[in-house]
Amino acid sequence: QPLPDLTINGSIAGENFGGFIAGNFDINDDGFKDVMISAKLNNSNKGRVYLFFGRCNSAPYTLNAVTNADIIFEGEATGNYFGWSVSKAGDYNGDCIDDIVL
Repeated sequence: QPLPDLTINGSIAGENFGGFIAGNFDINDDGFKDVMISAKLNNSNKGRVYLFFGRCNSAPYTLNAVTNADIIFEGEATGNYFGWSVSKAGDYNGDCIDDIVL
């Protein structure tokens, strides 16, 4: 069985890591596609979204959500379930760079 090109591990058990995944956008305009992965049950259901910038690396490789995410967005209060849904938004504000919705 072939190995995956990329493996991304969540930060804690039970956080629902990967409940929603959005990709195929370039939020930092570097020419590489980026990906967001939600974990709506993280930290007493406050929720968290991990953003990984695309890179030119040789596969296969493994990443850890907390140590390798380029940006981590967190919910503010218990029960927010931040990251319930994540999506790319296209170029919403007209600056020629992809935008995201959390």
